[in-house]
Amino acid sequence: MLLVLEKLLNILAEIDLDSCTHFVIQELRNSSFPDHQVERSYFKQLPHYRALQYENDKLIGYMGLDYRIIGVADTVYKIFGRNRFFCS
Repeated sequence: MLLVLEKLLNILAEIDLDSCTHFVIQELRNSSFPDHQVERSYFKQLPHYRALQYENDKLIGYMGLDYRIIGVADTVYKIFGRNRFFCS
């Protein structure tokens, strides 16, 4: 699934993001949610990956991706999911 998404979106590991990219994500996030301005590029926790969509070198879409392990009874499930999504 990640390989398919990488062809459509620019997917970066959180640890690889530079301060400029964080700022651009923050600007898009705050323009998408004008009543909930924050000085960071994430909501409550940093995602594991960031999926970014650009148009003419401008960030127009964002999706946070997380990888989690969930235990239900005696079964462990690996979950790969979306945690935030916004666009201009």
